[in-house]
Amino acid sequence: MAIDDLKAAGFWVCAATEHAEEDVWHAPMGGRLALVMGSEGSGISRLVLERCDFSCRLPQRGRVESLNVAQAATVLCYEWLRRECQGSEDATVDASRFLWSMAIT
Repeated sequence: MAIDDLKAAGFWVCAATEHAEEDVWHAPMGGRLALVMGSEGSGISRLVLERCDFSCRLPQRGRVESLNVAQAATVLCYEWLRRECQGSEDATVDASRFLWSMAIT
């Protein structure tokens, strides 16, 4: 499975799901990271979720259940980038430290 290959290559695998207990602001979103994004209709399958190292959600206010997958991925990627650049005078980041992956389930 691709997730096992990512882990073997030193990536942490994060499932982005509105059902996660931890929000993105408190999740370990640094280092080599692969994001698993589910389909907008059915989300991420149970089997894929079980293979991920952790999951996180975007905190939301009001009656919005979730963002579309492109919006959610943008916010999560930005948070990863913000943490990678934090404390660095040089704003460049090694792109090989991040892998975005979409799981269509």
